[in-house]
Amino acid sequence: MANFSVSDAVGAGFNLIGRRPVSVFAWGLFTILFGVLPALAMIGPMMGPMIDMAREAKLHPDAPPSPEMFTHSYMHMMMMNPLLRLLSLVVKTMVVAAVFRAVLEPKRRAFAYLRLGMQEVWIVLVRIVEGILIFVGVLAAALVVGLVAATVAHFVSKPAAAIVAVIGAIIGVVGLFWVLLRWSMAAVMSFEERGFRLFESWRVTKGHAFSLLLLALLLVVVLMLLEMAAFAVIGVPMMIFVKPHLADHAANQAAFLAFVKQSPEVMLQSVGPVLIIGVLIGSFVIGAVSAIFYAPWAAAYRMLKPEPSAD
Repeated sequence: MANFSVSDAVGAGFNLIGRRPVSVFAWGLFTILFGVLPALAMIGPMMGPMIDMAREAKLHPDAPPSPEMFTHSYMHMMMMNPLLRLLSLVVKTMVVAAVFRAVLEPKRRAFAYLRLGMQEVWIVLVRIVEGILIFVGVLAAALVVGLVAATVAHFVSKPAAAIVAVIGAIIGVVGLFWVLLRWSMAAVMSFEERGFRLFESWRVTKGHAFSLLLLALLLVVVLMLLEMAAFAVIGVPMMIFVKPHLADHAANQAAFLAFVKQSPEVMLQSVGPVLIIGVLIGSFVIGAVSAIFYAPWAAAYRMLKPEPSAD
């Protein structure tokens, strides 16, 4: 059985940040430019009608909202939602694959390891199939637990049925997490081997479910600590600086509404310097979080990867 060091896996993201800081920054900038800003640009046209609806509701609380305003905003949201989801999927997959590539294929450094090819397609396919199987499994388990609980309620008592339902739910959640841990190598295996490798992950993770659970828990703790540190270093000073301006806007809602309804060009001129600083800082933070969360799974697979046969 292959050796697996949880500490080495957890440290893989930090090592990657130290070795490739420019690539880490590029991942965050790529996410903002092609994931966040397009979403804001698509949602932007909705802001005007929504602000008008809020203002009309405040001025005339007894009057129903304008059907035209509501229909326009709703239709725009419905048309944009599939595009935003597809764009988000592409951007996220490219960043995940870039992190995997930086760990497993470090010599392919061009374009900050970002690509859009079959390796990314295999990641998407394995995630889709995994999601479908998990959904079907959860639905089947819920039906079984529901039928058993209903039978117990009919022949025994409702309190006993409630106990059965709770026990069944606990078993189901534990089973779900166990399956997810056993499939945790599927995406990175599909990436490296350039094929569909969902069920093969079961063999690679055999005997390592507890270590993988510990890895997942440690990553959650690390990200929580980093979030608190970022809030202390960036969030608190920004709140201290921005609070007086928010108070001014709260006191003068007309000025605030006028500012929000300006053209994008005028708004960019007003908030441009702050926006640039925010994008620069946010790019590195987003890229670092991606490295810290995804690199450990690539490092774990590199440690768990079966040795090639001698045939």
